[in-house]
Amino acid sequence: MPNLRRVAWGALATIALIGVWSNAVLERDTSELLTEVSVMNIMGRQRVYAEEVARHAWQLVTALPVEDRKQARTRLKGSVAGMREGHGAWVKATALNDPQMTVSPLYSRLDVEVQGYLAAANSILLTPDQQLRRRNSDVRWLEEQATGSLIRVLDEAITALEDHGEAHIRSMNATARLRLACVIVLLFILGQWVFRPLDRRIRRVQGELVAERDFAQQVMTTAQGITVTDLHDRFEYVNPAFARMLGMAPDALLGCTPFDVTVSEEHSRVREALQRRATGETTAYETRLRRMDGEAVPVLITGAPRVVGGLLMGSIASVTDLTEQKRNEQTVRILATLSHSLEQEQTPKGVARQALNLLAQSMELSWLALYRRDRDQFVPQATSGGFPADRESHSALALGPDEGPIWDTLGGCTVYLSETCQPPLTSHGAGSVALVPLPSGEGTVTQVLCAIRLGEARLWEPWERVLLETAAQSVSTALQRAELHMKAQDAAAFAQTLLAISALVESDFDPAATAAEVLNLLGPALGMSRASVLVVRDEQVRWSPHGHQMSPLQASGMSRTACAGR
Repeated sequence: MPNLRRVAWGALATIALIGVWSNAVLERDTSELLTEVSVMNIMGRQRVYAEEVARHAWQLVTALPVEDRKQARTRLKGSVAGMREGHGAWVKATALNDPQMTVSPLYSRLDVEVQGYLAAANSILLTPDQQLRRRNSDVRWLEEQATGSLIRVLDEAITALEDHGEAHIRSMNATARLRLACVIVLLFILGQWVFRPLDRRIRRVQGELVAERDFAQQVMTTAQGITVTDLHDRFEYVNPAFARMLGMAPDALLGCTPFDVTVSEEHSRVREALQRRATGETTAYETRLRRMDGEAVPVLITGAPRVVGGLLMGSIASVTDLTEQKRNEQTVRILATLSHSLEQEQTPKGVARQALNLLAQSMELSWLALYRRDRDQFVPQATSGGFPADRESHSALALGPDEGPIWDTLGGCTVYLSETCQPPLTSHGAGSVALVPLPSGEGTVTQVLCAIRLGEARLWEPWERVLLETAAQSVSTALQRAELHMKAQDAAAFAQTLLAISALVESDFDPAATAAEVLNLLGPALGMSRASVLVVRDEQVRWSPHGHQMSPLQASGMSRTACAGR
């Protein structure tokens, strides 16, 4: 692409030169045209003077009175003087005496004719009155010249000047048209070689400015942090998102280095990334930033060299907050650990204890309790290790319609309270409470997972809600599985007991020994701490040899029966 500045200046200089040249030419042509007009005027006056000289000379020769002759001589002298003066002006205007000028033959003839005419007129003026009649021939010659050859030469000169003036005017018009054409061509060149490329360049620059403006708006509004550093690794620009990650204002970070906002354990990784970036490499690494309050923020930093005009001027980096991602990963790990741990538990108590302790430790909760519905209230069924054992009996939650959000849990809705007013909870110093109902196949809520945080009340984070609700489903499934497992174990034990008792009944047996054996089998199966055979004889009641004596009872026909107790 040509240099637009040079082309523009060249075209403008050419237009200026054309203007100067055209003005000079116009001035010269105008001067010549004025000279020709002046010469034409002089020739016209010379023609008049020639006629006056001839007439005054004839009056002088023919006049008889002395006074008339004197007046005629005076008039003739004035006419001759005017014609001589006009001839001098004409000679000067036409540069007839300039040896460097080429004289036209017509002008030479005209000069000879006028000189001869003036000479004849002067001769008449110098003739005394007594001899004037002898000069009649000279007067006739003057008349012939005034009406003949002199006039013809003057007419020819005037016609030649008119033709030359018209040609001059045509030349001036042609020159003007040529100047106009040159200016139009130069303007066309300016338009094609300067203005059009300049317009395209302006449009491109405008597009770049618009793109830069949009980029600046995106950088200002994007959720990712953007940083720009100089050759000394100092921040030249940080967007609001990066400043929010650190809990600082953007202006407060200008002039700082990445080491100032990174935890000390990560400085070596940051230093290595900056060194690689200085060699032209693009780097991506995870690190931890340090907030103003001392909290560490996990981030992913992707940086690239910042090159301006082929020179390395620093680097530009994109900072992605990984807090949510890390929390999601942590949530998945906690849920996986919880699921694995619950699979190892075979009893409902073990499931509840393992789930509550693991969730309380993972979520850094003050207390975590599993409540069971008992008619019109929720009573603690199991608690985490930090829950005060002496307060379990005073931690029941009422379920009346006027109890506020707790009533919503009966419909299967999870309730998150940033601040609770329940006396059983506020008495323990609870600040934030979460009530998560456990899914039940019966359609009614019978158990609720209650998470408690002591101290200052605050909102529950989304990841905490997801973890509690998902954990509640896992705990509910594990409890159902453990209950089914216990029921299966109980049913198997009952079946084995019944088979053993059936075998004793079908065999030859001693009644007393058989009774003792049956009681030994039924006791563990039924969970009894003591079993015996009660024998009634003659209104007296006594225990079998394996029992103990009791007070007399009225038997009403009973002879022997079995008695069991816990």
